[in-house]
Amino acid sequence: MRLARRIRTRSIAAPSRSKGAISSTACLERTRPELAADIIEKGVVLTGGGALLRGIDWLLQHVTQLPVRVAEDPLSCVARGAGKALDDLELLKKVAIPP
Repeated sequence: MRLARRIRTRSIAAPSRSKGAISSTACLERTRPELAADIIEKGVVLTGGGALLRGIDWLLQHVTQLPVRVAEDPLSCVARGAGKALDDLELLKKVAIPP
């Protein structure tokens, strides 16, 4: 029973994960060159609840051909990072991706 539930969950989540990986690639293509260079050199760090999806780091690494890792504490690091960004609005303007 548990195995069947796991297989169903994976098959339901697979299309969403693939769409997310494709969206991530599109976002990287629009990234400014200096930020893209940092990402290529240092890789991608997954944060937030999505980082907890099993295998999402492997999928993104496979699709983007970049190093990808999950942050040490993906849920709370989002809040800490947002607080730091709001403390330094000039830095936030530098790293923001234009619409």
